[in-house]
Amino acid sequence: MVWALRRIWLQTKHAWYIIGKPSPAYAQIFREFELAHELTYMLLSSCLQDHQITASTFKKRIQASYPPNMAQSFEDYLKDDDMVS
Repeated sequence: MVWALRRIWLQTKHAWYIIGKPSPAYAQIFREFELAHELTYMLLSSCLQDHQITASTFKKRIQASYPPNMAQSFEDYLKDDDMVS
């Protein structure tokens, strides 16, 4: 799999939009949402491909599919206390 974040679509009352590069004021909020979006996509895709996937295997897929800085961002995101409920 070649690393590329999936496009994020936004529907309004009048049209559909692809969210591109956010303004600096929203960049951090967008980045957190973008990480959650990509991680969710990767997790669901992995589970559909392999119903017996383990957390260890999923982590290896992330490390193999994304550049090191992005894979580390995912790992940091998963360690966030707010993500564990």
